[in-house]
Amino acid sequence: MFKAVSIIITLTLVTNTVTHYLLQINTATTINELQERVFSHLNTASQETSSTLKSVEDQILGSNNLINSYIGRLIEIENKQQLNISSVNSELESFRTVIDELSDSTTITNAQVVSAETKVNTLESKLDSIIKPLEILRADIHNLESQLAYAIRSDTDANINNDDNLMQSKVSPIISEHCPIDALNRAEKLTQLKKELERITSIGKHDVTVKFDIDNHGELILQQLESTAPANVLGAVERYVDGLIFDSDGSVFLGCEALVKLEII
Repeated sequence: MFKAVSIIITLTLVTNTVTHYLLQINTATTINELQERVFSHLNTASQETSSTLKSVEDQILGSNNLINSYIGRLIEIENKQQLNISSVNSELESFRTVIDELSDSTTITNAQVVSAETKVNTLESKLDSIIKPLEILRADIHNLESQLAYAIRSDTDANINNDDNLMQSKVSPIISEHCPIDALNRAEKLTQLKKELERITSIGKHDVTVKFDIDNHGELILQQLESTAPANVLGAVERYVDGLIFDSDGSVFLGCEALVKLEII
């Protein structure tokens, strides 16, 4: 019985020892696995942390480069603004100088304008003093031409009636009515008149009465222009009618009159 108890106790001890050993083995295995898992997680976390830190460093480096670029551009813009400000100040100074010079020359310019106006008024007075005698002279010449033409016609008629053998002079008939209407070179002269009127700034409508004679060659002899148009307009009309050629058929026409209507726009 004592042996049996001893055997049982021995078996129990052996069993406990084996069980304890097995438990130790299992525990060691579990701890190793846990350590491996922990090391694996730590390694993974370390790699992720390193990658994150690298990304953050790259972002910081990129931000620094961008900031440096902006700072460079701001410095460049500031330099340009300084140059622009200097240029504007220089232009303002030049403008002030011009204004000062103009202010100094204003008195001289006003004096020159007054002097020029005085000269123009003097010339206009002289021109009036010349035009009026010329108009009187034209009227006298017209009367003399009329008298001369009448005297020639009378003398010629007398010579023809008194002596048929006397060599007859060719005298153009004098006609005071039914003057020719259209000049042969009217289109050419009208083009010239239009060109002159285009250069005139006195806009408006003007009626110019032209009094003239036509000699036996068909040439117009201007006697008088009647109108309230400005002098430059009358001058253009005078140059237009001067040189007009009519088909007079060898006749002399006296006291002709025409109305020239103008519209300057």
